[in-house]
Order: sequence, then structure tokens, then C-alpha cells
Amino acid sequence: MRNLYQYIITILSNKRASFFIIPLCIMAKSVLIFFYSYVGKDKIYSLSASYNLLHRKGWTNSSYYLDDLNKEVLTPFCYWPPGYGLLMAPFQKLFGQNIFLATTIFEWLCFVVFILLCRAILKTQQLPVGWLNVSTLLVSFVSHEFIETSLGTDLPALCFVLGFFYCSIRIWDSKQYRKTVKHGIIAGLCLFFAGFIRYMYVPVCLFISVVLLAVSYWKNNKEAQKGYWWAFGVCVVGIIAAMVFQNNACGSPF
Repeated sequence: MRNLYQYIITILSNKRASFFIIPLCIMAKSVLIFFYSYVGKDKIYSLSASYNLLHRKGWTNSSYYLDDLNKEVLTPFCYWPPGYGLLMAPFQKLFGQNIFLATTIFEWLCFVVFILLCRAILKTQQLPVGWLNVSTLLVSFVSHEFIETSLGTDLPALCFVLGFFYCSIRIWDSKQYRKTVKHGIIAGLCLFFAGFIRYMYVPVCLFISVVLLAVSYWKNNKEAQKGYWWAFGVCVVGIIAAMVFQNNACGSPF
């Protein structure tokens, strides 16, 4: 048994194994994504708004009166954040009215990004290649609520949150001001886009920013403080600008 364990670890520790494991994991998860992907209420409202945007009708939803089906009524769409619909717009342009294929391909690409970000975060912790590949297998062959339950609308936001955590680690370890600022800006944009896709991530993003700032002051990491202030500032400015724009464009979502 011990020899078998060593043999498996030796195989997985080979860097070439990653070139086989990553595609294998993506193909395995693709089956679940295609199986669970369907257009629910959250998706259809956002897809309707992005469809109207592509047809130069603004960020609106269409409705019709029963006594006059030829008269289209355009209603500004503000009850869900526009991030998911805007990200879906290029896929709707490409696949036309095949909504299932457009949303499924988009969710599949998001999962590819999810896998790569998970590996990138683990690499920053100097995890051996063998355990890095084991972690990738576990992530790919385990059920995820953000795919099966949320119909994939949580996955893009989660990818941006993971992108923020990756940049946050790079900020903490950075010793160069330019890199600190660069990663701080990218981290702030990731938090902003997470909230831009799901309203529930807005308080989460702000809370994470404040906690990391507090930790950087507690540990007296002055370079990290600069990066986290950049991240916090970009996130707050982006969220305020988006909410003001949406409020003026179609009314308050609250």
C-alpha cells in the first residue's frame, strides 16, 4: 500500500501530469455543467436585457399587452445587477437565440478560469506539484453548489473573488511599489465586478477589504497597506459609480 501511494504521488508530481490532469478535470466537470445548465428566472431577466441592449433598445426588458401584441413596452431593468447580462452579451451575439448553448459555453469558460485561479492561489503557497494536481482533481470531481443550485450565475462572481484573493496574496508578498499598486488596482476591480454581478457580494467585498486592511496594519506590513488601500478605493468608487449610474438610468434596485 505504501509503495502504491509513493507511486501515485510520483506520477502526480511530474510536471507533465498537469497537462493531462487539467484537461481531464475540465472535461469531467463539463458533463455536470451541461447537465445542470438551464435558463431560470435570474438568467432570463438578465438575458432579456442583454438581448435588448444588442438590438439597441437599452438595458430594458420587453413586455406586451394582450390586446395589442404588436406594441412593445420597454421597462428599465434594475432589479438584478447588470454584470451577468453584460458578460453574456458577446455570447448571445455569437450564438443568437440558442440561449442554452450560449449560457452553457459561458459557464464552462468560467469553470476553466475557476480551475486556473485555484491552482494559481495554491502555487503562491509553494504547494508541491503532486498535491497541486490532487487538489485540482478534488475541486473538479466534487459537487459544487454554485453550479448545481445557483444555475451558474454565482460562478462568474466567484471567479472575480478568487482573482481578488490571488492579487491580495501577491500584494502581501510584494516588495516593489509598482507591483503593489498594480495588484491593488486589479484586486479592487475584481471586487467591484463581483458586486457588479451579484448584489450579495457588495457587503462581502467591502468587509473583506476592511479586514485585509486591518490585518496589514496589525502585522505592520506597510507595502501591503498601500495595495489594500488601492483595492478598497477602487472597489468603493466603482460600486458607488455603478449604483449612481443605475439609479439615474432606471431607478433604485432597493
